[in-house]
Amino acid sequence: MTADFLIVGGGIAGISVAARLAPLGSVVLCEAEAALGYHASGRSAALYEPRYGKPPVVALSEASGDYLRHAHGGVLSPRGLLLVGRADEAAAFEADRAAFGLDRIGTDEARALIPILNPDIVAMAAHHDGAEDIDTDRLMQDFARTARASGAEI
Repeated sequence: MTADFLIVGGGIAGISVAARLAPLGSVVLCEAEAALGYHASGRSAALYEPRYGKPPVVALSEASGDYLRHAHGGVLSPRGLLLVGRADEAAAFEADRAAFGLDRIGTDEARALIPILNPDIVAMAAHHDGAEDIDTDRLMQDFARTARASGAEI
């Protein structure tokens, strides 16, 4: 078997690359597991929070937004992101809040969002309603369909 492109691994990176390369040449994607995205891709790629990470990661995330919202009917749904901390975690909380670009909210507002939060433990909270869930199964299946439609072998 010969191919222009050999991709090892059928996680989100591998299957998305296959979808993009298949129109440009012959693609063979090799996956050892019985299903695509068997390991971390099916779990770890489930949050779209474009404001998190170093500037190059944020730029890539922001560039992906239109595709994730609109391609194949979109794969995003509302989620929001809530960060909570104990009184003795102020420095770590602030670092995480800044890294995610979250807005501080009061603990009463946090409990209104998540009523089971213990007011004796939760001393600070931050929130961003722009974070979204990614339907990773649908996203990966869309990439697989696109790759196969252009002749990729998986």
